[in-house]
Amino acid sequence: MPAFQSGSGHLSFTRRAMIKKSLIISLFMILFTFPATASGLIDWKGLLDTGQRCSGLPQDLILSVIMVESGGNPNAVNINGVKGFQPKCAKSALKIIYHYNNANVDIGLMQINWKTWGPVYGIKPAQLLDPYYNVCLGAKILRNYLEQHKWTWRGVGRYNAVSQDKQERYAKKVAAMYSRIKKIKREG
Repeated sequence: MPAFQSGSGHLSFTRRAMIKKSLIISLFMILFTFPATASGLIDWKGLLDTGQRCSGLPQDLILSVIMVESGGNPNAVNINGVKGFQPKCAKSALKIIYHYNNANVDIGLMQINWKTWGPVYGIKPAQLLDPYYNVCLGAKILRNYLEQHKWTWRGVGRYNAVSQDKQERYAKKVAAMYSRIKKIKREG
């Protein structure tokens, strides 16, 4: 895979138009469905600006990781080895997290692993449910892995996994999402 690009297939005009329309509708639904706080919807531009300011990474890459990790739900919780949850509010997310006390849990938009990063940064699960905090920290972690892996897709894969085969699968998912987001912007 080239650095932050992926190949394009050849599709018929009709199929391409249908895919484009469904991608735009899907992205719109995701970006405007999940509430961030009790005070309202997520300000995606502000959120991605924050992620970029914290890390220097391209907003489209940050958004790609968010969409692959949580589908855009700021309250997403994944209890590793158990299952993923898509609660509608932070309070419900915290109930799930505390129900599985001391579990290996991924939290929020960028699915930050609390067991790994909580002690490093001295943070509590509730802080990771703040979308701005989550995206800022997640983007910093992602940048660190990209630097360690010489700015290759392997660094993106390392954000999610330790084993090389899982890193490759994850990087391909993010690359595909990145490509879709770029395409929507170009054609939209």
